[in-house]
Amino acid sequence: MNDNFAFLEQNTNDEAIKTVLKDHPDLRLLWERRHLIESPIVINDVNPILHILVEAIVERQIMEDEPTEVKAALERLKKRERSHHAARSLIATIFINCLFDTLKGNKPFDSQKYSKQLAMLVVNTIRPGKVGRNDPCPCGSWKKYKRCCLEMVGSEMPLQRNFDSEAEVDEKLILGAGHYATIDYLTHTNPDDPVIFMENRCIISAFLKEKGDMEGAYIALKENVDFAKELGELGLTNNAYYDLLDFCLNNSDEFAEAGIEVIENFLPLLAEKEKGNLRCDKADLLAKMNKIDDAEKEFAAIFKEMPEWYFGRYRYALYLEDIGKKSEAIEVLKQLISIKDKLDQETYDAAVEVLESMQ
Repeated sequence: MNDNFAFLEQNTNDEAIKTVLKDHPDLRLLWERRHLIESPIVINDVNPILHILVEAIVERQIMEDEPTEVKAALERLKKRERSHHAARSLIATIFINCLFDTLKGNKPFDSQKYSKQLAMLVVNTIRPGKVGRNDPCPCGSWKKYKRCCLEMVGSEMPLQRNFDSEAEVDEKLILGAGHYATIDYLTHTNPDDPVIFMENRCIISAFLKEKGDMEGAYIALKENVDFAKELGELGLTNNAYYDLLDFCLNNSDEFAEAGIEVIENFLPLLAEKEKGNLRCDKADLLAKMNKIDDAEKEFAAIFKEMPEWYFGRYRYALYLEDIGKKSEAIEVLKQLISIKDKLDQETYDAAVEVLESMQ
């Protein structure tokens, strides 16, 4: 963690951070494992750690009522039907602007500027529109606007744009899209939509994997499973299980045993016709753990219980090739092709393609 972030951490506390993480449960894991990552934590141009720290600093200021303008601004925003989180986010945008010179220019934090800008929040309900250069400054200093806060907002910019409680400041933190929803959906949905949290955890998992934190990547996806189950949303739960299982299958050297546990927990949620591939996955993972006898028993059980599910025979051929029994795999595929009239087109085409590649 660089000096700037150390400075930020010194200006918050555990209670404030805990409060912020309640609003961003998807970021908790990344926050806890941040010290394991040497490079900057930036995901799709977003720095989640900076987001947490800035909000936590503002939350601490609210808790301690210092400066007093922070809590006063919060209460004014709440009267305009802003949630605590949304109001804090708006205040945080002002704080980070004032903090910029401190972090980049190695200057003392301009507390006076910060307090003035906080005082200007929501004042446009009394003084709508633009403020004239020679008008009294809305911050309450009794100075002329041109000699007080004009430089902070720009002479041609409507005051309400920067300091209106209706400003477009979104408390959502979107790290990416594509796993559970499109960016358009995430941008326009409610801040407490669970899809946002699940999408972010998928993005965080991929980031942690890229940085070599495989355990963290696994935990992020497992949190999605637990989160979806707690919500009672079967569709989200199934998707979360598939994400977690794909991770285990693609990293089976480390997560074979975990993958089997995932499958055992997932199977009861599926209809019988949907269980075949997962059971084949289980057999593959057992083989990865050198439990060949157990893997063979699993395939035998599949063939007995699902005799007309011929895609399972195709999966068995792939398994045989993986464990070094290529000739046996070829025989299985030939037998499949010989009963073409019983196969669906997908199974037949897959068997032909793999058989050609083996011979």
